[in-house]
Amino acid sequence: HPEYIEGWVGITAKRFLPGLRNGIYSIQGQLDLHGLDREEARLAVEEFVVRMSKFRPCCVKIIHGRGINSPNDRAILKESLQRWLSTRRLSKHIVAYASAPMKDGGVGAIYVLLRSRL
Repeated sequence: HPEYIEGWVGITAKRFLPGLRNGIYSIQGQLDLHGLDREEARLAVEEFVVRMSKFRPCCVKIIHGRGINSPNDRAILKESLQRWLSTRRLSKHIVAYASAPMKDGGVGAIYVLLRSRL
């Protein structure tokens, strides 16, 4: 699907992508960005990722939407989310990420596999 996104941090992390794509990881937390502007969403994502990775590795879902109700039907939060996950501040908490399977939001949500940062 042209709206599909995925990424990983480090050479060995790519091996986790098939599991993320197929939804085999148990979701330990969820963040819904609907209704937030870009700055509110960035702060919410940063806080959520840092908090969820504090104690143990886990998989979380971030719902960003597809931009259907946005001006010009542009998925601003989705485009920004991929950039935010790649920043030095957040990438140290992340193993890999991929658009969620259709049963769990499809290209309007993303699974993020987090590493523990004790």
